[in-house]
Amino acid sequence: MNNKYIFHIDFDSYFVSAIRTIKPHLKNKPVAIARSEKHSVAVSISYELKSLGAKTGSKVYEILAIEPKTIIEKPYFRLYQYLSNKIFKFLKANFASKIEVGSIDECYIIPKIDLENKEKAINYARNIQKTILNKFDIPITIGISVNKFYAKMTTNISKPFGIGYTDKENYKDNFFDLDIEKFHGIGSKIANKLRQINILTIGDLAKKEKNDFELLQVFKTTAYKYLDSLDINKNVDFNLEPEQNKGMGNEITFEFQYDEIEILDKVKNIAFNLSQRLKKDFLIAQNISLVARNYDKKWKAYNKNISPTDDANEIYKHSKKLIDKNVALNNIKGIGIRVSKLVDKDSIYEYHSLLDNPKQINNQNEKIESIIEQVNRKTKSTNVFRLSELNKKEKLKFNHEVDLITHSIFKK
Repeated sequence: MNNKYIFHIDFDSYFVSAIRTIKPHLKNKPVAIARSEKHSVAVSISYELKSLGAKTGSKVYEILAIEPKTIIEKPYFRLYQYLSNKIFKFLKANFASKIEVGSIDECYIIPKIDLENKEKAINYARNIQKTILNKFDIPITIGISVNKFYAKMTTNISKPFGIGYTDKENYKDNFFDLDIEKFHGIGSKIANKLRQINILTIGDLAKKEKNDFELLQVFKTTAYKYLDSLDINKNVDFNLEPEQNKGMGNEITFEFQYDEIEILDKVKNIAFNLSQRLKKDFLIAQNISLVARNYDKKWKAYNKNISPTDDANEIYKHSKKLIDKNVALNNIKGIGIRVSKLVDKDSIYEYHSLLDNPKQINNQNEKIESIIEQVNRKTKSTNVFRLSELNKKEKLKFNHEVDLITHSIFKK
Protein backbone atom coordinates (compact mmCIF):
# COMPACT_ATOMS: atom_id res chain seq x y z
CA MET A 1 0.00 0.00 0.00
CA ASN A 2 1.32 3.45 -0.91
CA ASN A 3 -1.04 5.93 0.70
CA LYS A 4 -0.33 9.52 -0.28
CA TYR A 5 -2.17 11.13 2.64
CA ILE A 6 -1.25 11.84 6.25
CA PHE A 7 -3.98 12.70 8.74
CA HIS A 8 -3.30 14.86 11.79
CA ILE A 9 -5.93 14.21 14.47
CA ASP A 10 -6.36 16.67 17.33
CA PHE A 11 -8.82 16.31 20.21
CA ASP A 12 -10.79 19.57 20.52
CA SER A 13 -10.26 21.33 23.89
CA TYR A 14 -9.34 17.87 25.12
CA PHE A 15 -9.19 18.36 28.87
CA VAL A 16 -12.61 20.03 28.80
CA SER A 17 -14.02 17.39 26.45
CA ALA A 18 -12.68 14.57 28.64
CA ILE A 19 -14.28 16.01 31.79
CA ARG A 20 -17.57 16.29 29.91
CA THR A 21 -17.53 12.54 29.23
CA ILE A 22 -18.03 11.94 32.96
CA LYS A 23 -19.92 15.17 33.65
CA PRO A 24 -22.24 15.55 30.66
CA HIS A 25 -24.12 18.43 32.33
CA LEU A 26 -21.07 20.58 31.47
CA LYS A 27 -21.72 20.32 27.73
CA ASN A 28 -22.44 23.64 25.98
CA LYS A 29 -21.41 25.55 29.10
CA PRO A 30 -18.34 27.76 29.65
CA VAL A 31 -15.73 25.52 31.29
CA ALA A 32 -12.10 26.12 32.24
CA ILE A 33 -9.67 23.50 33.53
CA ALA A 34 -7.66 25.01 36.36
CA ARG A 35 -7.34 25.00 40.10
CA SER A 36 -9.99 27.09 41.79
CA GLU A 37 -7.68 29.88 42.99
CA LYS A 38 -8.22 33.10 41.04
CA HIS A 39 -4.56 33.44 40.08
CA SER A 40 -4.29 29.90 38.70
CA VAL A 41 -3.72 29.43 34.98
CA ALA A 42 -6.29 27.65 32.81
CA VAL A 43 -4.66 24.74 30.99
CA SER A 44 -7.72 24.22 28.79
CA ILE A 45 -10.91 26.14 28.09
CA SER A 46 -14.10 25.33 26.21
CA TYR A 47 -14.97 26.81 22.85
CA GLU A 48 -17.84 28.65 24.52
CA LEU A 49 -15.13 30.70 26.27
CA LYS A 50 -12.85 30.95 23.23
CA SER A 51 -15.70 32.47 21.24
CA LEU A 52 -15.87 35.25 23.85
CA GLY A 53 -12.16 36.02 23.56
CA ALA A 54 -10.79 33.98 26.46
CA LYS A 55 -7.53 32.11 25.84
CA THR A 56 -5.83 29.01 27.18
CA GLY A 57 -3.13 30.16 29.58
CA SER A 58 -5.21 33.01 30.96
CA LYS A 59 -5.60 33.45 34.70
CA VAL A 60 -8.86 32.29 36.24
CA TYR A 61 -9.79 35.81 37.32
CA GLU A 62 -9.27 37.05 33.74
CA ILE A 63 -11.61 34.37 32.41
CA LEU A 64 -14.20 35.13 35.08
CA ALA A 65 -14.06 38.79 34.08
CA ILE A 66 -15.00 37.76 30.53
CA GLU A 67 -17.63 35.20 31.59
CA PRO A 68 -18.63 35.24 35.29
CA LYS A 69 -20.64 32.02 34.82
CA THR A 70 -17.54 30.03 33.91
CA ILE A 71 -17.36 26.64 35.63
CA ILE A 72 -13.88 25.84 36.95
CA GLU A 73 -12.94 22.15 36.91
CA LYS A 74 -9.72 20.79 38.41
CA PRO A 75 -7.35 18.84 36.13
CA TYR A 76 -7.91 15.08 36.09
CA PHE A 77 -4.80 13.66 34.44
CA ARG A 78 -5.56 10.01 35.10
CA LEU A 79 -8.73 10.42 33.06
CA TYR A 80 -6.91 12.24 30.27
CA GLN A 81 -4.23 9.56 30.00
CA TYR A 82 -6.67 6.65 30.18
CA LEU A 83 -9.02 8.07 27.57
CA SER A 84 -6.31 9.13 25.10
CA ASN A 85 -4.71 5.67 25.33
CA LYS A 86 -8.05 4.07 24.48
CA ILE A 87 -8.57 6.37 21.50
CA PHE A 88 -5.05 5.85 20.12
CA LYS A 89 -5.40 2.07 20.38
CA PHE A 90 -8.80 2.22 18.70
CA LEU A 91 -7.45 4.33 15.85
CA LYS A 92 -4.58 1.90 15.30
CA ALA A 93 -6.88 -1.11 15.30
CA ASN A 94 -9.53 0.35 13.01
CA PHE A 95 -8.25 3.21 10.88
CA ALA A 96 -4.43 3.46 10.84
CA SER A 97 -1.74 1.42 9.16
CA LYS A 98 0.80 3.59 10.98
CA ILE A 99 0.37 5.99 13.88
CA GLU A 100 2.51 8.50 15.73
CA VAL A 101 1.34 9.78 19.09
CA GLY A 102 2.37 13.42 19.15
CA SER A 103 1.10 14.23 22.62
CA ILE A 104 -1.70 13.30 24.97
CA ASP A 105 -4.30 14.84 22.65
CA GLU A 106 -2.98 14.50 19.11
CA CYS A 107 -1.58 11.97 16.67
CA TYR A 108 -0.66 11.45 13.04
CA ILE A 109 -1.91 8.47 11.08
CA ILE A 110 -1.52 6.91 7.67
CA PRO A 111 -4.95 5.48 6.76
CA LYS A 112 -5.43 1.72 6.57
CA ILE A 113 -6.75 1.86 3.01
CA ASP A 114 -5.58 3.57 -0.16
CA LEU A 115 -7.36 6.87 -0.71
CA GLU A 116 -7.01 7.81 -4.35
CA ASN A 117 -8.42 11.32 -4.23
CA LYS A 118 -9.53 14.26 -2.11
CA GLU A 119 -13.16 13.14 -1.88
CA LYS A 120 -12.27 9.69 -0.53
CA ALA A 121 -9.79 11.17 1.94
CA ILE A 122 -12.38 13.59 3.31
CA ASN A 123 -15.04 10.87 3.57
CA TYR A 124 -12.59 8.63 5.43
CA ALA A 125 -11.84 11.48 7.84
CA ARG A 126 -15.55 12.09 8.39
CA ASN A 127 -15.99 8.44 9.30
CA ILE A 128 -13.14 8.68 11.84
CA GLN A 129 -14.56 11.89 13.30
CA LYS A 130 -18.08 10.48 13.61
CA THR A 131 -16.88 7.15 15.07
CA ILE A 132 -14.66 8.74 17.74
CA LEU A 133 -17.46 11.08 18.79
CA ASN A 134 -20.02 8.26 19.02
CA LYS A 135 -17.73 5.81 20.80
CA PHE A 136 -15.73 8.09 23.11
CA ASP A 137 -17.77 11.31 23.18
CA ILE A 138 -14.67 13.29 22.19
CA PRO A 139 -14.90 15.82 19.33
CA ILE A 140 -11.87 15.86 17.05
CA THR A 141 -10.51 17.93 14.20
CA ILE A 142 -8.64 16.30 11.32
CA GLY A 143 -6.14 17.90 8.98
CA ILE A 144 -5.37 16.05 5.75
CA SER A 145 -2.28 16.69 3.66
CA VAL A 146 0.72 15.08 1.98
CA ASN A 147 3.15 15.63 4.87
CA LYS A 148 3.06 16.08 8.62
CA PHE A 149 3.74 19.80 8.71
CA TYR A 150 0.86 20.73 6.43
CA ALA A 151 -1.45 18.17 8.06
CA LYS A 152 -0.81 19.86 11.43
CA MET A 153 -1.21 23.34 9.96
CA THR A 154 -4.46 22.26 8.32
CA THR A 155 -5.83 21.08 11.65
CA ASN A 156 -4.99 24.45 13.19
CA ILE A 157 -7.15 26.33 10.67
CA SER A 158 -10.00 23.81 10.78
CA LYS A 159 -10.92 23.85 14.48
CA PRO A 160 -13.25 23.13 16.12
CA PHE A 161 -14.72 19.83 14.94
CA GLY A 162 -13.65 20.41 11.39
CA ILE A 163 -12.00 18.54 8.56
CA GLY A 164 -9.47 20.38 6.45
CA TYR A 165 -7.61 19.45 3.29
CA THR A 166 -4.36 20.83 1.90
CA ASP A 167 -2.56 19.79 -1.27
CA LYS A 168 -0.18 21.27 -3.84
CA GLU A 169 -3.04 23.18 -5.44
CA ASN A 170 -4.26 25.12 -2.39
CA TYR A 171 -1.46 25.25 0.21
CA LYS A 172 -0.49 28.83 -0.62
CA ASP A 173 -4.12 29.98 -0.49
CA ASN A 174 -4.59 28.20 2.85
CA PHE A 175 -1.52 29.53 4.66
CA PHE A 176 0.64 32.14 2.95
CA ASP A 177 -1.57 35.08 3.97
CA LEU A 178 -1.64 34.03 7.63
CA ASP A 179 0.26 35.93 10.32
CA ILE A 180 3.77 34.55 10.80
CA GLU A 181 2.86 33.47 14.34
CA LYS A 182 0.43 30.93 12.84
CA PHE A 183 3.42 28.97 11.53
CA HIS A 184 3.57 25.76 13.57
CA GLY A 185 6.81 25.93 15.55
CA ILE A 186 7.11 29.72 15.70
CA GLY A 187 6.18 31.30 19.02
CA SER A 188 5.54 34.92 19.90
CA LYS A 189 9.18 35.81 20.62
CA ILE A 190 10.49 34.51 17.30
CA ALA A 191 7.49 36.03 15.52
CA ASN A 192 8.33 39.47 16.94
CA LYS A 193 11.92 39.14 15.71
CA LEU A 194 10.68 38.20 12.25
CA ARG A 195 8.31 41.17 12.15
CA GLN A 196 11.28 43.42 12.84
CA ILE A 197 12.82 42.27 9.55
CA ASN A 198 9.50 42.74 7.73
CA ILE A 199 8.42 39.10 7.72
CA LEU A 200 4.77 39.56 8.65
CA THR A 201 3.14 36.55 7.02
CA ILE A 202 4.01 32.95 6.28
CA GLY A 203 4.21 33.94 2.62
CA ASP A 204 6.85 36.55 3.46
CA LEU A 205 8.97 33.83 5.05
CA ALA A 206 8.52 31.54 2.03
CA LYS A 207 10.10 34.19 -0.23
CA LYS A 208 13.38 34.15 1.73
CA GLU A 209 16.52 32.25 0.77
CA LYS A 210 18.15 29.79 3.17
CA ASN A 211 21.30 31.88 3.37
CA ASP A 212 19.48 35.17 3.98
CA PHE A 213 21.60 37.08 6.51
CA GLU A 214 18.70 38.55 8.51
CA LEU A 215 16.96 35.18 8.62
CA LEU A 216 20.11 33.51 9.94
CA GLN A 217 20.28 36.13 12.68
CA VAL A 218 16.86 34.98 13.90
CA PHE A 219 17.02 31.20 13.35
CA LYS A 220 20.80 30.64 13.44
CA THR A 221 21.65 27.31 11.83
CA THR A 222 18.05 26.04 11.73
CA ALA A 223 16.72 28.55 9.18
CA TYR A 224 16.70 25.93 6.42
CA LYS A 225 14.38 23.67 8.44
CA TYR A 226 11.66 26.32 8.53
CA LEU A 227 11.96 27.02 4.82
CA ASP A 228 12.07 23.32 3.95
CA SER A 229 8.87 22.75 5.90
CA LEU A 230 7.05 25.16 3.59
CA ASP A 231 8.03 23.09 0.57
CA ILE A 232 5.02 20.84 0.12
CA ASN A 233 7.01 18.57 -2.16
CA LYS A 234 9.16 17.44 0.76
CA ASN A 235 7.60 14.32 2.26
CA VAL A 236 8.21 12.64 5.60
CA ASP A 237 10.06 9.34 5.50
CA PHE A 238 8.64 6.39 7.42
CA ASN A 239 11.09 4.10 9.17
CA LEU A 240 10.02 0.47 9.27
CA GLU A 241 12.70 -0.30 11.82
CA PRO A 242 13.01 2.41 14.50
CA GLU A 243 16.50 2.96 15.83
CA GLN A 244 17.53 1.76 19.26
CA ASN A 245 17.68 5.13 20.96
CA LYS A 246 20.53 5.92 23.30
CA GLY A 247 18.17 8.34 24.96
CA MET A 248 15.02 10.35 24.46
CA GLY A 249 13.49 13.40 26.07
CA ASN A 250 11.00 16.21 25.94
CA GLU A 251 11.38 19.76 27.21
CA ILE A 252 9.02 22.74 27.19
CA THR A 253 9.58 26.45 27.68
CA PHE A 254 6.77 28.29 29.45
CA GLU A 255 4.91 31.04 27.62
CA PHE A 256 3.26 32.05 30.89
CA GLN A 257 4.23 32.09 34.54
CA TYR A 258 2.89 28.93 36.16
CA ASP A 259 2.64 27.99 39.81
CA GLU A 260 4.08 24.81 41.32
CA ILE A 261 1.04 22.57 40.85
CA GLU A 262 0.61 23.64 37.23
CA ILE A 263 4.28 22.93 36.48
CA LEU A 264 3.99 19.49 38.05
CA ASP A 265 0.97 18.82 35.85
CA LYS A 266 3.15 19.55 32.83
CA VAL A 267 5.81 17.18 34.18
CA LYS A 268 3.14 14.47 34.38
CA ASN A 269 2.27 15.06 30.73
CA ILE A 270 5.91 14.79 29.71
CA ALA A 271 6.29 11.57 31.70
CA PHE A 272 3.24 10.14 29.92
CA ASN A 273 4.61 11.03 26.48
CA LEU A 274 8.03 9.49 27.24
CA SER A 275 6.36 6.34 28.55
CA GLN A 276 4.40 6.03 25.29
CA ARG A 277 7.59 6.36 23.23
CA LEU A 278 9.44 3.78 25.34
CA LYS A 279 6.62 1.26 25.06
CA LYS A 280 6.35 1.83 21.33
CA ASP A 281 9.99 0.84 20.86
CA PHE A 282 9.95 -1.94 23.51
CA LEU A 283 12.60 -0.08 25.49
CA ILE A 284 13.22 0.41 29.20
CA ALA A 285 15.10 3.32 30.76
CA GLN A 286 17.71 2.93 33.48
CA ASN A 287 18.60 6.59 33.95
CA ILE A 288 16.49 9.71 34.23
CA SER A 289 17.43 13.39 33.97
CA LEU A 290 15.34 16.32 35.08
CA VAL A 291 16.21 19.47 33.14
CA ALA A 292 15.18 22.97 34.19
CA ARG A 293 15.61 26.28 32.39
CA ASN A 294 16.33 29.37 34.47
CA TYR A 295 15.52 32.96 33.57
CA ASP A 296 18.99 33.35 32.03
CA LYS A 297 17.78 30.82 29.41
CA LYS A 298 20.28 28.21 30.56
CA TRP A 299 19.28 24.56 30.98
CA LYS A 300 20.62 22.60 33.95
CA ALA A 301 20.30 18.83 34.29
CA TYR A 302 20.00 16.60 37.37
CA ASN A 303 20.08 12.86 36.88
CA LYS A 304 19.97 9.55 38.70
CA ASN A 305 20.08 5.86 37.89
CA ILE A 306 16.76 4.10 38.36
CA SER A 307 15.34 0.61 38.30
CA PRO A 308 14.49 -0.24 34.68
CA THR A 309 11.08 1.14 33.74
CA ASP A 310 8.81 2.34 30.96
CA ASP A 311 6.00 3.33 33.33
CA ALA A 312 4.70 6.91 33.33
CA ASN A 313 4.06 6.96 37.07
CA GLU A 314 7.60 5.77 37.81
CA ILE A 315 9.10 8.35 35.46
CA TYR A 316 7.07 11.07 37.13
CA LYS A 317 7.93 9.84 40.65
CA HIS A 318 11.68 9.99 39.99
CA SER A 319 11.35 13.35 38.25
CA LYS A 320 9.45 14.73 41.24
CA LYS A 321 12.22 13.58 43.60
CA LEU A 322 14.83 15.34 41.47
CA ILE A 323 12.69 18.48 41.48
CA ASP A 324 12.24 18.41 45.26
CA LYS A 325 15.97 18.03 45.76
CA ASN A 326 17.31 20.47 43.18
CA VAL A 327 14.80 22.86 41.61
CA ALA A 328 12.91 25.92 42.84
CA LEU A 329 9.80 25.80 40.66
CA ASN A 330 9.06 29.49 41.20
CA ASN A 331 12.35 30.39 39.53
CA ILE A 332 12.29 28.50 36.22
CA LYS A 333 11.23 29.27 32.67
CA GLY A 334 11.07 25.71 31.36
CA ILE A 335 11.27 22.07 32.37
CA GLY A 336 11.78 18.66 30.83
CA ILE A 337 12.62 14.99 31.31
CA ARG A 338 15.19 12.86 29.52
CA VAL A 339 15.63 9.13 29.87
CA SER A 340 18.77 7.23 28.88
CA LYS A 341 20.63 3.94 29.26
CA LEU A 342 17.87 2.43 27.16
CA VAL A 343 17.84 -1.32 26.66
CA ASP A 344 15.58 -3.85 25.02
CA LYS A 345 12.65 -4.72 27.28
CA ASP A 346 13.22 -8.45 26.94
CA SER A 347 16.95 -8.36 27.62
CA ILE A 348 16.58 -6.46 30.88
CA TYR A 349 14.29 -9.12 32.30
CA GLU A 350 16.64 -11.89 31.20
CA TYR A 351 19.53 -10.01 32.73
CA HIS A 352 17.81 -9.65 36.09
CA SER A 353 16.85 -13.31 36.14
CA LEU A 354 20.55 -14.20 35.95
CA LEU A 355 21.55 -12.16 38.96
CA ASP A 356 20.30 -14.49 41.63
CA ASN A 357 22.21 -17.71 41.16
CA PRO A 358 23.82 -18.29 37.74
CA LYS A 359 24.50 -22.01 38.29
CA GLN A 360 20.98 -22.71 39.42
CA ILE A 361 19.53 -20.70 36.54
CA ASN A 362 21.64 -22.58 34.01
CA ASN A 363 20.39 -25.91 35.35
CA GLN A 364 16.82 -24.67 35.19
CA ASN A 365 17.31 -23.45 31.64
CA GLU A 366 18.63 -26.86 30.55
CA LYS A 367 15.59 -28.60 32.09
CA ILE A 368 13.21 -26.14 30.43
CA GLU A 369 14.85 -26.57 27.03
CA SER A 370 14.66 -30.35 27.43
CA ILE A 371 10.95 -30.25 28.26
CA ILE A 372 10.21 -27.91 25.31
CA GLU A 373 12.13 -30.20 22.96
CA GLN A 374 10.28 -33.33 24.18
CA VAL A 375 6.84 -31.73 23.83
CA ASN A 376 7.55 -30.40 20.35
CA ARG A 377 8.94 -33.79 19.25
CA LYS A 378 5.83 -35.63 20.46
CA THR A 379 3.43 -33.13 18.90
CA LYS A 380 5.53 -32.83 15.74
CA SER A 381 5.35 -29.05 15.95
CA THR A 382 7.24 -25.99 17.21
CA ASN A 383 4.26 -24.50 19.04
CA VAL A 384 5.90 -24.60 22.47
CA PHE A 385 8.59 -22.04 23.20
CA ARG A 386 9.74 -19.62 25.88
CA LEU A 387 7.82 -16.47 26.75
CA SER A 388 10.95 -14.43 25.96
CA GLU A 389 10.90 -15.82 22.40
CA LEU A 390 7.25 -14.82 22.06
CA ASN A 391 8.10 -11.32 23.28
CA LYS A 392 10.82 -11.01 20.65
CA LYS A 393 8.46 -12.20 17.91
CA GLU A 394 5.81 -9.76 19.07
CA LYS A 395 8.38 -6.98 19.10
CA LEU A 396 9.34 -7.64 15.48
CA LYS A 397 5.67 -7.81 14.50
CA PHE A 398 4.92 -4.59 16.36
CA ASN A 399 7.84 -2.73 14.81
CA HIS A 400 6.73 -3.88 11.36
CA GLU A 401 3.03 -3.09 11.75
CA VAL A 402 2.90 -0.03 13.99
CA ASP A 403 5.99 1.80 12.70
CA LEU A 404 5.37 5.17 14.26
CA ILE A 405 5.98 8.05 11.91
CA THR A 406 9.39 9.70 12.32
CA HIS A 407 9.17 12.51 14.90
CA SER A 408 8.79 15.93 13.38
CA ILE A 409 11.51 18.54 13.92
CA PHE A 410 8.91 21.16 14.72
CA LYS A 411 7.58 21.24 18.26
CA LYS A 412 5.76 24.06 19.89
